[in-house]
Amino acid sequence: VDIKCFSAYQNVISTFDKTGRPDKILANSKYTAKYLSSVYGVENVGVVYPGINKEDFFYQEPDENIILNVNQLWPHKRVNLIIEAMQYVENAQLYIVGKGPEEESLEKQATALGVADRVFFMGSVTNEELAILYARALCVAFAPVREPFGIVALEALAAGKPLIAVNEGGYCEAVTEDNAFLVNAMPQEIADKIN
Repeated sequence: VDIKCFSAYQNVISTFDKTGRPDKILANSKYTAKYLSSVYGVENVGVVYPGINKEDFFYQEPDENIILNVNQLWPHKRVNLIIEAMQYVENAQLYIVGKGPEEESLEKQATALGVADRVFFMGSVTNEELAILYARALCVAFAPVREPFGIVALEALAAGKPLIAVNEGGYCEAVTEDNAFLVNAMPQEIADKIN
């Protein structure tokens, strides 16, 4: 799948969004509800926040300096910002969990920045493996573009791990400066919080 296919897919969704006339709408955040309200012209969009099963995660002291990123590897997930941040972080490894069309490009970026020996693409993992990766991590870095909600933020908190996330999107309704490091979408700011 390339970026042209992804753009075509987004255009189909956008066209459907602008022509559909639903009776009721539920969103996964107030952030998303505001967007859906403007698209459909519906005043009252309900919000039901997603949840996770906290018992699926466990806390342990980090084994190593592992920075964890969990995402689909699409451009709007901005994994590239986290890879770029790694050039400003010493003695740490970045584990990237997920698959997608950006994987090859991200691998090339890691090589070009000289951090390929510290950036590991884990691919798809089971829920049990994911829980272990969260437990082993020093922290979780998350930088998507205006994510509708972002379950990764809740998973990081459930695992008791520091969350470094861009300050935009629906998860900012549950994740605040009280329980996370919220930063601008800039590699140096991400790196500063990791350090």
